[in-house]
Amino acid sequence: MQEVQDEMDSPDEESREGPPSPVTNIGIINITMRALWNHKASGTYKDLAGPAGVHPTVASQALSASRDLGLTQSGGKKGLYEFTPEGREYTRSLVSNRETEAREQLRAIIGNNSRWEGIIGFLKTNENLPRESLDIVVDVERKLGKQWSPIMRRRVADSLVSILEYAGLAKLDKGKLISMVKQDDLPGPVTIARASVKDISIFPSFFSQASTRTVDRPEPPRSDFAEYRDENVIIRVRKNLPSIAFAKSFLDLVENGVRLTQNKDSPPTSEENATGKS
Repeated sequence: MQEVQDEMDSPDEESREGPPSPVTNIGIINITMRALWNHKASGTYKDLAGPAGVHPTVASQALSASRDLGLTQSGGKKGLYEFTPEGREYTRSLVSNRETEAREQLRAIIGNNSRWEGIIGFLKTNENLPRESLDIVVDVERKLGKQWSPIMRRRVADSLVSILEYAGLAKLDKGKLISMVKQDDLPGPVTIARASVKDISIFPSFFSQASTRTVDRPEPPRSDFAEYRDENVIIRVRKNLPSIAFAKSFLDLVENGVRLTQNKDSPPTSEENATGKS
């Protein structure tokens, strides 16, 4: 029993960079986030255990899980936690009793968190296929280089399932885990740095292909998409935060390509000519 307690009490720093391995359920995580909100400052498990009404060990586990989720981050020293921007907005919904909104936010946060890519991949692969809940832990344990006890493995599995159920990503049916993630859901974290686009030769063909796809495959309006059209702009994006983040990054990429193209085609200014001559 002490071995299991040690496994749960001391998640190492390396595990925080790998896949998530929470050992407490979403209900305890949410209570602890509410306590951190009311604390109105960075806090430790000792600060939050009393207000949350949980044992200090449980508060510590909940804070570790909240960091796995991307709700909190280091407050500047070991054991000190503060909200991430996404975690603050998620908890704002919780304390405002907007649970439906909180569930949608958690779904988006998980979908945009690279640490959850393996779990999301598992859910996509097993869409509508009943699986043992322990199956979702196998890859996590291997990637972390751990050799968990059966009790520890069950704790992590139960915690992950509670989080995925709350976020609407999976459900338990007759003891089996059922994925609710479709192949085109949750595109995953996307980072497109404008400064990284240097080869402007890709843009003419890319714009041509994009235009052809829009003409060849018109789609009727859908309630889960936001759409805007005029003679110069056609925008269609799914109404979830990861898709919106991708759309913003894509527009940055296009803008940078247009600027590079214009700069290449523009004649040098008199100042540039003078610099060249000197």
